[in-house]
Amino acid sequence: MAKIRTNVGPVVATLNLKGGVGKTTASAHVFRLVWETFHTPTLLVDFDPQFNLSQTLLTRDAYEKELKAERTIMAVMEPPPRTSLFKVNTSDAPPPDPVDVSIPLWHFSNSDHIDLRVLPGNFRLIKFSLMDNREQ
Repeated sequence: MAKIRTNVGPVVATLNLKGGVGKTTASAHVFRLVWETFHTPTLLVDFDPQFNLSQTLLTRDAYEKELKAERTIMAVMEPPPRTSLFKVNTSDAPPPDPVDVSIPLWHFSNSDHIDLRVLPGNFRLIKFSLMDNREQ
């Protein structure tokens, strides 16, 4: 099991409830520039059930490979087994380290040290919007 990092930098979120306003495009390009300009480790997390950021940054084959390996946001949100769209499994175990479930974006770097990563989205995130507030 990988050691979970405790030193984290600023967290920046892009949110707008209206579709088609450029959230994905802004996130992909702004945070690539943050990484290039400040040379700081950057993790892009795709929390959208439509996983458009993942589709922007990864080929279909690469995404399918990570989906089969359970290296998407669902690895962080819910431990296996994922048996139902309407029930969330819980665990007292800590979530996986982002390095263990994220993907290095090799094509943005000219060095062996890769610190721009993406944690792919997953359509199964939709289950969290279907839950009743009374559910645990």
